[in-house]
Amino acid sequence: MQYTPIIAHPERNHEIFENPLLLEKLVRNGALAQITAGSLTGHFGRKVQKFPLDLVKANLIHTYGSDVHNLKARPFLFKEGLCFLEKKGLLDYVDILIGNNKNIIKNKQLIILEPERIKKRRW
Repeated sequence: MQYTPIIAHPERNHEIFENPLLLEKLVRNGALAQITAGSLTGHFGRKVQKFPLDLVKANLIHTYGSDVHNLKARPFLFKEGLCFLEKKGLLDYVDILIGNNKNIIKNKQLIILEPERIKKRRW
């Protein structure tokens, strides 16, 4: 059996934020990445809210999650995060992310677009 790692919330990883090439290398070597609703809605701050847009546009994100471990610490913002992507003109990516979520559950092939390079950022 073959396993594929899914890198959870890379948009909140300091090292990846500073050097997105790290995520690109992981993706080019077969890993997948998942952004979370709280990041897109600004729950973790403005910088974290903007970075996943760059990652999505560079085809470095493959799935989408709520990241809700419990409702007291993190609100359930699943739909709000998707609405944010739609407002930013990324409706096609919303379809890909949700489709990939479904494909993982069904053990089907995911839609994986060719990754692109993005610039380094400063935390």
